[in-house]
Amino acid sequence: MELLGERYAMVIVPPAVAEELAHPRAGFVPVRVEEYACFRIQAPADKERVRNLSLELDPGESEAIALALEIHADYLLIDELDGRTQALRWGIQTTGVFGILLRAKETGRIALVEPLLDELEQGLRYFVSRKLRAKVLQRAGEG
Repeated sequence: MELLGERYAMVIVPPAVAEELAHPRAGFVPVRVEEYACFRIQAPADKERVRNLSLELDPGESEAIALALEIHADYLLIDELDGRTQALRWGIQTTGVFGILLRAKETGRIALVEPLLDELEQGLRYFVSRKLRAKVLQRAGEG
């Protein structure tokens, strides 16, 4: 969360995503975005667009894409492949957790990506395929 705050002046989060973060699946650590100064919760105004997107995506992804379109977001932080694919169809630039980590290393904010990948996988049970892990570490100059 701190890396996002350092990278972006303002991170706008739709309510469904804030709810997912505050009440995550078992094994994940709850995050209350309202506790971070650079985060703001904002609902998308276009409920019809959210409803249409929710035919293919979960509520968080649907709200995030609708909100990104409304506010003309520079980037949408999204990791799920279906959500990223849909966002790209709408012309929204995306980044994900790995992009944030790679950028943090490039700017000297973190020394190594690998320990954070380990923490994501082991501590948070975040799935990372071997192929993707190798690609991320290679881009970080660690593999």
